[in-house]
Amino acid sequence: MQNDLLTRRASYAVENADNHLNVVRLSLMRALEEVGKYQRSFTDETDLSRKADLLNWTINYLVTGILPNLRIDLLATSQASLKTIASIPDGAL
Repeated sequence: MQNDLLTRRASYAVENADNHLNVVRLSLMRALEEVGKYQRSFTDETDLSRKADLLNWTINYLVTGILPNLRIDLLATSQASLKTIASIPDGAL
């Protein structure tokens, strides 16, 4: 019974972590598409000042648009849950 509880907790923690990794992957894929749009605009632009503006907008997007959407806090929580469950000796529950 106690072993079953630990197994279910571990399974839930692994599933949760996998879901969070998927969120990170999807966020990075969207970010890659967005940076690609900036790059295409940069390549098509002939005015140097506008090229500099596009680089600035790209930097702004990288700083404000990617990191908050990665939800690193959820990955850290999942990691802590897995470590906690892994540290429980067999039969301790």
